Amino acid sequence: MTHWIDTLVRLRDCGQPAVVVTVASTRGSAPREAGTKMIVTAAAVHGTIGGGHLEHKAIAIARDLLIGGGPNALRRFPLGASLGQCCGGLVNLLFEPVIDAAPWLDALVELRRDGVDGVMVSTTNGVAAAGKLVVASNRTFGSVGGDVEEEVTALARQILTSGDGPRLLPLGDGEAALTVLLEPVRADEFAIVLFVAGASPGSTSARTNFRATYRRM
Repeated sequence: MTHWIDTLVRLRDCGQPAVVVTVASTRGSAPREAGTKMIVTAAAVHGTIGGGHLEHKAIAIARDLLIGGGPNALRRFPLGASLGQCCGGLVNLLFEPVIDAAPWLDALVELRRDGVDGVMVSTTNGVAAAGKLVVASNRTFGSVGGDVEEEVTALARQILTSGDGPRLLPLGDGEAALTVLLEPVRADEFAIVLFVAGASPGSTSARTNFRATYRRM
């Protein structure tokens, strides 16, 4: 399976704008876990956030962003009757347009090349996708701006130490308040996704998702 970083670098180098759709957080039953990514271009979709009406809606929103432009956007989706999905949980999706050089991508490529784990910090409320912070144990790249940079860097390094998964966190107060998504990017991580035919009783979906992540210790 091609890593999402490789896919995004290839699209960027070809001058093809894209929107990265990330499962920022979940509550209750959801088709995919936090950190799952899907990359949407005008003509193609790379990866999946679980299929169904949620994914179709996310693709439509991403393509509207490609046409109309705009900053990062965090959207909340209850998984019930309105989306025709039976999960019954809640999913927050982050939409990030990537339409320029995106130097943070080069930082992630460098960390993977060096075999170094990192944490990617994305703003979710109105800052362009290029305004991103990548944190490793001994270096940082980029910025999320504002007065929370030191706090965000410390939180990112806590995730590196603890091995925790993605975290969606509100930070700051008043006009300086922002919400950030902190995502670990492990240098030696890969994912296997199996789609199993069959549906449980009462389910509206005939696809079950299974995800296994291997990490060398």
